[in-house]
Amino acid sequence: MAPVTALELTEALSIKDTTKMRMRDTLNLMKATRNRTQCANLRYELHGMVGALCAENLIAHQTEEALSAALLALWHDLDSAFVVTRKVA
Repeated sequence: MAPVTALELTEALSIKDTTKMRMRDTLNLMKATRNRTQCANLRYELHGMVGALCAENLIAHQTEEALSAALLALWHDLDSAFVVTRKVA
């Protein structure tokens, strides 16, 4: 079974469509940015959104943990690309 991505987990949430859209847009910005600092800031923004959803009891703690793990996995992939780019340049 393939790992579940942050985008798949976001789409499966039972939250308002506008909140999903904001999370989706932030994820897409994070993937598209070519600036490591901006990417990290977007990651923190997403973690903040997930934390707020859990604090407001809109998502379960297990869902928060799964989303956080998926965001961390995405960050590791993106961050390693920044490191490789820096070494090549």
